Amino acid sequence: MRHNAINGAIIGIGMFVAASLYTNVGCQRACAQGRRGGGIAIIRAPGVNPLGLIANAAVQKDLGVGEDKAEKLQDIAEDIRQEIEQERQGAGIDPGSLRDLSGEEREKKTVEIRKKLAEIQKTVGDKFSPKVAEILDKTQMVRLQQIAIQAAGASALEDACVAKDLKLSKEQQDTIAAID
Repeated sequence: MRHNAINGAIIGIGMFVAASLYTNVGCQRACAQGRRGGGIAIIRAPGVNPLGLIANAAVQKDLGVGEDKAEKLQDIAEDIRQEIEQERQGAGIDPGSLRDLSGEEREKKTVEIRKKLAEIQKTVGDKFSPKVAEILDKTQMVRLQQIAIQAAGASALEDACVAKDLKLSKEQQDTIAAID
């Protein structure tokens, strides 16, 4: 019974995140068209990022990790954050550079940045996933992936593994990518 309540809560959180992402996309489009706002947009890599959740206390609680494992995950999360920041700087990613671009140029540059961020996320993920797998057992790793898919919301459909599991055709994947 408790497990069903947790799953229901996580699904609710996933729906909230998806709704927030949908609203955020609408706001970004409005800003790109010169309507309202004009602040720096937060640009995230598309897809699923389980390593981005390992420091989250609620996720750690759901995974059932003890204090010792939680500390190790916190340390890895900090290493991941530093590595991603170094990679972003090395790739010359600066969302602030979008500020002075026209709407069309901004959209094009945003797509480029998202692609670079996806590459960085994959590189860093490949490096740190084995370290996380040393701490979490197989069941916990599966659950972490499930939570990451829920947290990614609609963006999860852009993840290669999710697309494969759902048996999305190339045409369907292209259609999904074009929605952004």
